[in-house]
Amino acid sequence: MKIIHVDTSIFAHYEMEKDIKELVPNAELHCFNAPDPALAFAKAHGCDVLITEIDLWLEELAGFRLAKAIQELNPQVNIIFVTVSDEYETARELSRELSELNVSGLIPKPWNINELAAVFGNLSLPL
Repeated sequence: MKIIHVDTSIFAHYEMEKDIKELVPNAELHCFNAPDPALAFAKAHGCDVLITEIDLWLEELAGFRLAKAIQELNPQVNIIFVTVSDEYETARELSRELSELNVSGLIPKPWNINELAAVFGNLSLPL
C-alpha cells in the first residue's frame, strides 16, 4: 500500500510515520511538505491512500485540490483529511465537494493513534 502524507509540519510527518509503522507495517509512506511534489510522486508512482490537511501553507484549500487531482489519477484512492479544529468549519462548508471525493475520514489534529486506526480499519483496501 502506497501512502502519501502531506503536511506543513515536520513533527506531523514524524508522528504519522511512527503511527503508520505501527498500524500498517508493510505500507510505503512518502511524506511531503507541499502539494506539488506529492502530486508529482502520485503521477509517477501511484497512491492508494492520501493523508493531507485541507489547507496547506497559505494556499487556501490546496489539500482539497490535491485530493481531487490524485483521485483523477486513481478513482479508488482513499482520502483522509487531518485538520485543525478551525478547518472543521471549512470541511462543513465543503460538504458537497467532499461528497464527490473518496473521503475515508476526517480526523482532528493533533490526532491519536486510535482515531487513525479507526479510519484505516474502514479503508476500501486490504491492509
